[in-house]
Amino acid sequence: MTWTNLTSGGIYSGVNTSTLGITGVTISMNGYLYHLIVTDICGTYTTQNAAITIKNQPTASISASDNTLCGATNQSALVSINFTGTAPWTVTYTTNNGTLTSSTITTSSNPYTFPFTTNSSTQNTSYAITTVNDANGCPNTTVSGTSINVVSVNPSIVVTNPSVSCSNVNITLPAITAGSLS
Repeated sequence: MTWTNLTSGGIYSGVNTSTLGITGVTISMNGYLYHLIVTDICGTYTTQNAAITIKNQPTASISASDNTLCGATNQSALVSINFTGTAPWTVTYTTNNGTLTSSTITTSSNPYTFPFTTNSSTQNTSYAITTVNDANGCPNTTVSGTSINVVSVNPSIVVTNPSVSCSNVNITLPAITAGSLS
């Protein structure tokens, strides 16, 4: 095994103190070994090796089983939050349907699902993950989100009977609509 003497600078600080600081730690540094060499008038002493353990940050992504619901009330979809990392997870997410609210849950279920049911105040509701922590205590504030578009009125279409037409002639079927069509 080859050892490298460290100097303060770059990712290392406090090299010649009782506390070594390492910034910008990456998963590729998992298992790196460190030891301390102390020299005084009585000799040189080397500590036992210390290995660092690096865990990936947990992630959470949110999605809906149906992103468009027709009808202002009693339509439903399942909202799912999928995780990486080590259970249990604590996740905070926001709901915005004109009013921003925040909810925090702790779960070991992966995915964690909950129902979304439409009512008069749920039009165009969006969900966004704001933070997630896992059992390792690793936090992550990388966000993801999804939106559910609630169409408040199912369109109704009435087609009126056309007048008598001859073959090989174009006809037009007039329609009367209520609601929006796209």
